[in-house]
Amino acid sequence: TEIPAIVEVEWLDSMQDHGWDTPMELKDAMLHRSAGYLVADEPSYLAVSNSIGIGEDNLGSVIQIPRMAVLNLTELRPSMKRD
Repeated sequence: TEIPAIVEVEWLDSMQDHGWDTPMELKDAMLHRSAGYLVADEPSYLAVSNSIGIGEDNLGSVIQIPRMAVLNLTELRPSMKRD
């Protein structure tokens, strides 16, 4: 089995505010950076986990990011064979 690559994803998040706003009060989309194990690289989304189980297929705190929201994907460490 393999240990997934570690990546950093720069992405835009949607926002919602409650109540009424004027056009001057509207804000730009929020820019985020998330890093972790790339556990899915699909045509419509990426999934990044902050931890993986050793010897098991357990994932911790997975975020799925729509591909259209991804601005940049940087590989920090390639995938590796698990001993």
